[in-house]
Amino acid sequence: SLLNGSSGPGTVAGADTVTTSFQPKTYPFSFAVPLLLRELNLLIIRFFLFAVKNHDLGGRSEDICMAIVSAFEAICKSLRRELNKDGIETPLSKACQIAIDGASLMSASD
Repeated sequence: SLLNGSSGPGTVAGADTVTTSFQPKTYPFSFAVPLLLRELNLLIIRFFLFAVKNHDLGGRSEDICMAIVSAFEAICKSLRRELNKDGIETPLSKACQIAIDGASLMSASD
């Protein structure tokens, strides 16, 4: 961990300090994008394995798809809320970062 001086993924260990190198300091919501992608992929894999193991529940595939869609809609609402937080005074860098985050999530879901 960072507290005991060992370095993990996304960290850079110096002689006396350990700092995180990939966490955006200005827009911390961008730090959640890789975590969201991982969790969405795990959700889809779990749903698929559940459907394969339970053939009798094949008619529930529409519900499973709707659960996945609702997860993406929740992410969309969060990004939109973050974009609208500043009103009309949204900095261009923040708008660009949100667009990049949204594009990353969209391309990963293809």
